[in-house]
Amino acid sequence: MLLSFRLMKTKSGAAFLQILLLFCMLLLVSAASAEPRYGIWVEVEGKNRPFESPENYQTFLDFIAGTKFTDVYCQVYRSGRSYFPSMVADPGPYYRAMEQGIDPLRGAIDAAHSRGQKLHAWVNVLRIKDNRSAPLLKVVGRKAAVVDSWGNSILDYDENGYPPGPNGEKFMLGTPGLWLDAGIPEVRRYIVETIRDLILAYPDLDGIHLDMVRYPMGIRRRGTKSRLARPSYGFGEESIERFYSFAGKEVPKSRDKVIGDLRGSTAWATWQRAQVTLLVFEIRGLINEIAPHMELSGAVIASAHRSYNEVKQDWGNWLSGGIVDSAVLMSYTRDAQLVRRQTRHAVDVASERGQPLTGLGAWLLLGKPDALTKQGQLALSEGAQGLVLFSYSNLQSPAGAVLLKRFSDSLFPATK
Repeated sequence: MLLSFRLMKTKSGAAFLQILLLFCMLLLVSAASAEPRYGIWVEVEGKNRPFESPENYQTFLDFIAGTKFTDVYCQVYRSGRSYFPSMVADPGPYYRAMEQGIDPLRGAIDAAHSRGQKLHAWVNVLRIKDNRSAPLLKVVGRKAAVVDSWGNSILDYDENGYPPGPNGEKFMLGTPGLWLDAGIPEVRRYIVETIRDLILAYPDLDGIHLDMVRYPMGIRRRGTKSRLARPSYGFGEESIERFYSFAGKEVPKSRDKVIGDLRGSTAWATWQRAQVTLLVFEIRGLINEIAPHMELSGAVIASAHRSYNEVKQDWGNWLSGGIVDSAVLMSYTRDAQLVRRQTRHAVDVASERGQPLTGLGAWLLLGKPDALTKQGQLALSEGAQGLVLFSYSNLQSPAGAVLLKRFSDSLFPATK
């Protein structure tokens, strides 16, 4: 403190403070003048499948070219299948596209870069939809799939996401599909190696975009009542053994005792959260090692409570800790004030090392472009670094064109 006071009393100290003040002003001006990002999610298996035929692919490229988007999040790994060459994933979709003269990512990257847009490869991480033949399942085995708190493997759920037995009459998965357990090291390793294949095949990608990087969520079926607690996930034998080993304890012989110990346990919830974060951290390490220029981003549950407590997705610490460069809130709602509150929270927990963007459910408001524009305005007013729309499949239509023009002209008039 005394040294600082003496420095301020000298001429050199005064000069230093002037320079420091000027530097801070320049930073503020730079931040204020930065244009917000404007992105779109492009799914591969929606109503308009961009990589299914040369005609669909050209329609996709023309659509992106005719917009003001700065960032395109292009889905290239879904259900354990890849739209890029891979030694570990199922590259069938990639080779089928190549047979038609389409290299999905190569053409998309080149087209985006020619217009100054960024192309992010969107990867569905811990959900393989309904693909029971996914290579990861074959290699890692049944333990790769999450197990619910009743002891049912997700592999025993039906196609609608209902668990077996009488519990299936009351509960279901919030997002049906086959979910993988982040608590299994082989699962994490397999996913990292899949992303390695992606990066090595297309080193000029601008980013890797992670989706479904969480545990699934159980919900009560509509119109039903039950005194039972909703199911939670990640209760496979190996995950339980790893947790007890970490805690320096023996695993109880009775599964009822195990579940009694773990349900509601802060230590167990923290351990599960750490497994998901560890996967993201390992992907970050891969990118730092072989493609440090690439941005790592994630599509995340916008509700802070659900994200942190129910699906163990600690994106607030991913942002503030610099594990991801940006997080896109999946704020899919017709309620503009909810979008505002969720964005405000994300900005509050972020730091200079991370950027929160707000993802909007454009398909919910296809006939109401002014309502979508209001959501975007509120998100930006709360400090969102940009907006991302879901999705190409829904907006590649006459109604989508009207919505996009109104939205873009109102919020991004200076772009492009």
